[in-house]
Parts: sequence; C-alpha cells; structure tokens
Amino acid sequence: MSAQNTTTPKPPKIWNILGTLLSVTLIIGILYQLSTNQSLKTLNQFSYQQYLWMMFSVGFYVFAVFCGTIAWHLIFLCHSSKPISLTHDMSIFFFTQINKYLPANIFHYVGRFIYLRNAGYEQSEITVASLHEIATLVGTASLLSIPIVVQNTSRLPLPNFFVLTVILCTGLALIALLVVFSGRFRQKLKQLLIIVQGNPRVLVKVLIVYLINFLSLGIALWFLVFSLDKSARFDPIYFSSVFAGAWTLGLIMPGASAGIGVRETALIVLLSAYLTSEDALLVSIMMRTVSIIGDIVIWGAGFLLMHNYSRKFRY
Repeated sequence: MSAQNTTTPKPPKIWNILGTLLSVTLIIGILYQLSTNQSLKTLNQFSYQQYLWMMFSVGFYVFAVFCGTIAWHLIFLCHSSKPISLTHDMSIFFFTQINKYLPANIFHYVGRFIYLRNAGYEQSEITVASLHEIATLVGTASLLSIPIVVQNTSRLPLPNFFVLTVILCTGLALIALLVVFSGRFRQKLKQLLIIVQGNPRVLVKVLIVYLINFLSLGIALWFLVFSLDKSARFDPIYFSSVFAGAWTLGLIMPGASAGIGVRETALIVLLSAYLTSEDALLVSIMMRTVSIIGDIVIWGAGFLLMHNYSRKFRY
C-alpha cells in the first residue's frame, strides 16, 4: 500500500473538479439531445419486453468497455516505467470515457493524458501507449470487419456502398497524411514497434481481450435486432463484424463526436444486407441510445472509483 502511495500520486484537486464539471455538462447536453431527437419517438411505442432487450444490450456494452479498460491497462503497463493499480487506471478510463462526445472524437484520450500526467507518468509513455491502444483496436476491428464487408458487397445497395467507400477512403487518406508529414508521429511509431516486439505475450493477451470486447458489442447489437425481429438468428460473430466495421469508420472519420452520424450511417449500410432499411435505421438509433446510457453508467462508476481511490490512499 505504501509503495502505491509513492508511485501513483493523486492528481491535483482542480483536475477532479474541472473533469467532473465537464462530464456533468456533457451528460446534460447528451440527454437534452436525446430528448429532442424526433427519431427516438419510435422508442415510445416499444413494449416492456423490448425495453428489457435494450437493457441487456446496455449490460453487454458496459462489459465491453470494461474489457477495453483491461486491454488499456495491459498496454500501459508495457510502456510505463512505474506501476499503476488496475483500480486507479480503471477510474481514469471510466471517468474520461464520456469526453468522446466532444467534437473531434479525441478528448477521452486527452482527458486520460491529463490525469496520468498529473499522476506523475511521462508524456512519451502515455503518448506511445495511446498509439499502441489505437493501433491494436483498429487492427482488431479491421480484421473482424473485412469479411463482413466483402461478404455483403454484392448485396449492399449501390448508394450505401458508395457512402461507405467514401467515408473509409477519406479517413484512411487523412491518417496517411498524418504519418507522412509528421516526423514526431513516425518517431512514436518506431518506439511502439520496438516495445511491441519485446512483449509478444502482452500483444496476444490484448488481442484476445479486444476480441472479447467486440464479441460483447456484437451481442449487444444482436439484442437490439432481436427486439425487432424474433426470427433473428443468434450470430454474435456476424454482428461483431458489423459493429467492428461501423466502429472503425466512426473512429477514423475526423471531427465526429464519438463517431456520431458516421457510425450510424455505417451500421445502416452494413445491416441493410440483413434487415429492411427502416429496421436498420431503428437499430442504429437504438445502438446510439444504448451506448449513451452505457457511457453514463460507466462515468458514474468512474466517479465512484475516483472518490473511493482518493479515500483509500490518503494524501
């Protein structure tokens, strides 16, 4: 306990206050957007059983984020020169997750960076660990999504396939420009490759955890499809691939808050090979609602963990 006291100091109180105010403001804004969204009026016609399936979906979404936290913890331990407890890491990850709803879809990484820097961890370690996390996530999601996109290319309506292609190419082109023109970015990538080559077992563990993460998200998506169509076959691999494809497009498309709009478009496109256009649209709306509810639950857990962590380690 005393060792952890010296290696994981508590961030200054001002960051806890500012982070809490920002998070609460975001939650109020998100809830307001939900309350004024005309498309969500369809959910008012749902039966109690359909709401129950949505709650199951929320549960699997929260579990998926927990898996993401475990993966991040394993990654950060590879890069950090000093240890960090899982509880401390989880409190920061959960608490800053809500920041992804800010424009640019990067502020959950920024929030995590600020808290870890003020806890005494090196800037280069956090940056390279974040690159490691993003690269592994995108790699896992891409591997999962490629088969489903290829499999359904001939079944997708041409306009939808065109939209999917444009979004994907735009995001990849911007990432390529970042790599080409940023010397510091290339240097960080070299550091990352060296660390990954020296820790192959950790890489395997992280990949397994991320596969579980996307499998959980696929099951969450299936619950929503099942709530509309009871004949929907339980196929978590298929729906994991669909979600992975939509998630990848939402991540690489710049400026989208938590992938809002981009991810829904991709979900509609990929589900249109399985559902009617109306049902695919409704499922995408439901999935966005589930993710927002789940992220609010996760933020609440992060807030409690931070509070308990501060009381446990008296500074």
